[in-house]
Amino acid sequence: MRAKRVKLDVGRTDGWDGWVAWCIPVGYVSCMSTQLAIRLPDETLEGLDWLVVRCQYSSRTEAIRSAIEAAIAAERRKQIDEQYIEAYTRMPQTDDELADIPWQSSANLDDDGEDWSWL
Repeated sequence: MRAKRVKLDVGRTDGWDGWVAWCIPVGYVSCMSTQLAIRLPDETLEGLDWLVVRCQYSSRTEAIRSAIEAAIAAERRKQIDEQYIEAYTRMPQTDDELADIPWQSSANLDDDGEDWSWL
């Protein structure tokens, strides 16, 4: 979608006044994502306002966006877990692989005298 370029006088004398007036709002809209309108019950809205204050979000929009992103990330992790389960069900670990599990789970925890005090 191309916006119509309109010559507007915004007080510039270098010939860019119309371009600036056109570019800023059109550029802003073209890079924005889809805007949604939602209705929330009063109780949910009160909870959202509490969440904004509690988690120091800058706005309700930021809190809602963060919640949606967290839900998407959780579902993606769940999907990956389901894929692992399906793969291991299809091709289970061998007895030799299962025998190595105790060693594998503790091998990286052995400090070998390294100094971790900087953490």
